[in-house]
Amino acid sequence: MARALHESVIILRMTNNDLIEQAASVINHYMAGVSADRLCGDVGAALISETGNVHTGVCIDTPGWGLCAERSAIAAMVTAKEYNIAKIVAVWKDQKDGKLYVLPPCGTCRQFMRDINEANLETKVLLGRTREVQLKELLPYHEWPEPLEVDFDDRAERAS
Repeated sequence: MARALHESVIILRMTNNDLIEQAASVINHYMAGVSADRLCGDVGAALISETGNVHTGVCIDTPGWGLCAERSAIAAMVTAKEYNIAKIVAVWKDQKDGKLYVLPPCGTCRQFMRDINEANLETKVLLGRTREVQLKELLPYHEWPEPLEVDFDDRAERAS
């Protein structure tokens, strides 16, 4: 009980602005590839694990494969033997005007969070400084479907 209370205090002390700042702090624009045509590090992500640890990551774009910043941060979390995300955010900074944008996770990242641990459906996803939703709201139809009432074998027999 004392540990759970301690972990809750750590998470409560980190505001949405703090988490956004953590994500922004890892942005590191880098042009990669043989012809320097692949941008890496232009999106940063930060998450708070269920135990209150902060993990960060950046996007990596290569000709053969891409890794979103959220999945990079989640990989860091899993490397630390943690699997539950309390809150997550990804940000992008426009190099032209310096403005910071909160980005919603792509579909692959949404599914990846769920696949790491189904409890992550409760993860709070920041969509702005004051707006957050649970992952399950961004991942519709995440429940396992009910079986079909019509047996396909029976229907095929009736058609013949």
